[in-house]
Amino acid sequence: MSHQVAEDLNHFTVSDLIFYRKGKFSLEFHYPFDFNEFLVASASSPADVVTFVDFASGMCVPDSVSPRIRAEQDDAAVLEISTYEDWWNNAEKRTRNMVRRASKCGVQVRLVDVDEQLIEGAYQIYNETRIRQGRLYVGYGTRKEHLRERFFGLRDPQLIGAFHQGRMVALMHLICGNSVAAVRTNLISVGSRNTLPNNAGIGYALVAAAIERCSKLGIRRIVYGKLGWQPGLDFFKRSIGFEKKIVPRYYLPFTRRGTEAMRLGLHREAWMLLPRVLGTNVFPIVDSLATIKEWSAHGRE
Repeated sequence: MSHQVAEDLNHFTVSDLIFYRKGKFSLEFHYPFDFNEFLVASASSPADVVTFVDFASGMCVPDSVSPRIRAEQDDAAVLEISTYEDWWNNAEKRTRNMVRRASKCGVQVRLVDVDEQLIEGAYQIYNETRIRQGRLYVGYGTRKEHLRERFFGLRDPQLIGAFHQGRMVALMHLICGNSVAAVRTNLISVGSRNTLPNNAGIGYALVAAAIERCSKLGIRRIVYGKLGWQPGLDFFKRSIGFEKKIVPRYYLPFTRRGTEAMRLGLHREAWMLLPRVLGTNVFPIVDSLATIKEWSAHGRE
């Protein structure tokens, strides 16, 4: 196994849930990994259940382990690319127009280095509003120290910034693997609405730049979360060419508590237990109530 893949097993994380602890390889969509080494990392962790997807390549699961593994369906929003020119020529007319519109509005999109200028720009975008797209934004309140730790610690940073009049108005962070990249961050400044017209196409320009960058790196797939939970974001992704791809997700219990959690169906994420139709209707209501509560609390400060 390559040193690069061995390094990436350091991205094994454990989350404390109500009844048990779940472990996962946070870069599971990006790199193939040796299953035996994954077992060692899992067994030495406090996780009761571990989960992983077989997305980047096939893996060999030992016969001694396979009877304990449960396979279920998961999905991801995936864009298959060959070259940037091929994507551009086959993109929807509206998508191409939005990319052009950003340029006409004076928006410059480029790769950015990890330096204090990036930290300051990211800090301003993260902390300019508590509400994004009608939802409470969990990134609000992020400190510069956390951003420095996050960005300066990147092994191979692929950061794309959008700038207008010398100010950063958007930031995208790509995590790139052997043949797959994933959009980890895609933030657009709410304040840009004061200096740019509506529908300035910043989001489209960022993704177009990401596709061009991935094409140059030889990456053939880009993963951008999921489809089916946020209608507005789903429309944006589909207009660019992202499609839902079904992938197998595996769960493996390591303790009696983990086995019981799987027997009760608690190994899945809570939101995955909701039907998609119910989720898309309930989530906006919950978000609206939370937003009203936050506005009220903020108004009393």
